[in-house]
Amino acid sequence: MAGEAKNTFPDLANVATLSTEEVAARFGEKAARVQDYLRAAPEVLKPAPLALTRQKLAQALEAYRNGDRAAAREAAITGYLEGFETVEAALANVDAELMRRTEREMLELRAAIERAEPAEAFALRVERVDALLASAEEKLGAGELSPGAAFTASLLILLREGLEAILVLAAIIAFVAKTGRRDALPYVHAGWVAALTLGALTWVLATFVVDISGANRELTEGVTALVAAAMLLYVGYWLHGKSYVQAWSRFIREQVGQALAKQTLWAMAAL
Repeated sequence: MAGEAKNTFPDLANVATLSTEEVAARFGEKAARVQDYLRAAPEVLKPAPLALTRQKLAQALEAYRNGDRAAAREAAITGYLEGFETVEAALANVDAELMRRTEREMLELRAAIERAEPAEAFALRVERVDALLASAEEKLGAGELSPGAAFTASLLILLREGLEAILVLAAIIAFVAKTGRRDALPYVHAGWVAALTLGALTWVLATFVVDISGANRELTEGVTALVAAAMLLYVGYWLHGKSYVQAWSRFIREQVGQALAKQTLWAMAAL
């Protein structure tokens, strides 16, 4: 449906300005169904990242030839941040040298705008970058995972990340059951259900509500990386202290025992 939508409506103009009846009269009933699909998922008409970069570079060249260096600079930066930067990691996995060369050429392109390079020389730079981007598109297209492989890879990551949490949860439940305090089990279950709910809510917010792009994405990635590094250091230190089975079992017993002794059953959910 996505490919058919792009062929029928190359942009959102007809999707937004024509009614369903008008689309059906002009293009047929099938086009009207495509319009309904696009109204529900307009993002399918958004160009691919590298295609967006090439479009923005063409706009930058046109603006530069017209003497509007500010618009050329903005288009070049947008093309990098909104397009190429989002696929850098994937391209590095396929062809690291091509990724570095393209990034270097795009940096030099922006520097050429700042020093007011002659339009002819600037056009040659744009051509070189465009050729590199075309090569990158071919590389990424050839290395694209099949749906089955992508599903398998995602499933393995999910299993790997969830295994430790499942083991901890099983240890807590087993200890609570062994002590005869089954009245605490609903709180334990409430804890992991809340964790799953918060995870799903975070995904919804990040996917459909919060729109992070450009420089804001760079800042968000930097802050997230620092927080993740701090958490990994803490977890590494914490796991090192619990590296022995006896120490780990003692930790579980102490934490659960304290929660049960103090009648703070909500602590079981938090744990």
